[in-house]
Amino acid sequence: MKNLLKKIWSTKMVWLYILTMTVAFTPRYGTHTIGYKEPLLVGGLWVAVACLRLLRKKHRADIPLMKNLGFFLCAYLIPHIITHAYTLVLMLLGKVEWKYLTSNATVYIPVLIVLSVVYLFGANVLRYTLIAVIGAFVLSMVSSVILIGPHIIPDAIIQAYFDQSAAKNYLELHDIVLAIGYIMVYYLYRGRKLERRDIAFITCAVSIGILGMKRIVVLAILACLAVAALVYILPKKARYKACIVGGVGILIGCFGFLWLLSEGDLFFNLMEKFNVNTMGRIYYYRDVMALSDFHILYPGLGRNVVTQLLTTEMSYLRVAGVHSDVIKMYVENGFVMYGLWSAYHLLGFPALLRKRFGDKVAVMGFAVTMYSFLLYLTDNIEIYFVCQTLAMMIPMCFALREKEEHDVRLR
Repeated sequence: MKNLLKKIWSTKMVWLYILTMTVAFTPRYGTHTIGYKEPLLVGGLWVAVACLRLLRKKHRADIPLMKNLGFFLCAYLIPHIITHAYTLVLMLLGKVEWKYLTSNATVYIPVLIVLSVVYLFGANVLRYTLIAVIGAFVLSMVSSVILIGPHIIPDAIIQAYFDQSAAKNYLELHDIVLAIGYIMVYYLYRGRKLERRDIAFITCAVSIGILGMKRIVVLAILACLAVAALVYILPKKARYKACIVGGVGILIGCFGFLWLLSEGDLFFNLMEKFNVNTMGRIYYYRDVMALSDFHILYPGLGRNVVTQLLTTEMSYLRVAGVHSDVIKMYVENGFVMYGLWSAYHLLGFPALLRKRFGDKVAVMGFAVTMYSFLLYLTDNIEIYFVCQTLAMMIPMCFALREKEEHDVRLR
């Protein structure tokens, strides 16, 4: 009887998690857009639940899990702390004004939320989270149909594929549409036979991608697909080495991108020559890059300063973000710190995963990071809650599942 009640309670908690995170992941209801604070508050409730459980439950069975979660806590949190501390150093040296000091909560809190829900639900939380992401898109679409009208669906298709100057696409929910690429990357690199529910998740992800259409998602997924094909052609022992080569290539590519932007109108002329519609990004890129120098001694403006400038001195651009985390992180953190930050994610993080969990997990970690960096070129996903959640949760849950299965085989 006790086990039955425990199972019922566990099922209720799962559905409560799915429902609350569906709400947290929903960015828009009709014309009403949700800010970044509300999702963090909803997710914060699960941090509180995890803390209560941690205080009450002290079984030894939790120790291996806690050690692994401690590893991911350090792996995800320390880079944020270092870049934040670097800004404090710049402030102490008088290089950055103290008025630009921020809490950086939008990157700290999601780390705690993901760790908390993985602690509460284990590796299965990834499946529950995918349901919540899909549910959030459906909730936003249905509410928009009710509040605005059913015409938003054909309008979305017309605007995405035929006439970009047509009516607004209310289904282009940036955070969710960008995040569906993580679902595709997960299944590309998981290396297991697809089950029915996997096919259902992939079908939903593709449908969201079609309705919300973002070109960078398509390009990034195709790039990840090409790399996956190459990786799985190689012998198992060579796959991680291929990731190292890929990481170095992306790192060089990012610096090349920044160099192009810093070389006067070279990048912008190239965009015009090849008739690339940047959706106004060239203007943001030009003005924000003008705040920096492409030089190894360039120190940076300080963490989150670009975001604050775009809402004050540069408000004439009428954007809240520069639409490129590569540019944002470089301008804010400087040449050296940006290089270290990128190198850690592209090379250091997969190396840490390999040392603790093996090559297969390291390849998955690199794949997720590769997709993130491709998005970083044209979007500010570092502050997108759904993207952050999946980018951290996928390697974490995949690693825990692989570790669990490895331990079972050794028994």
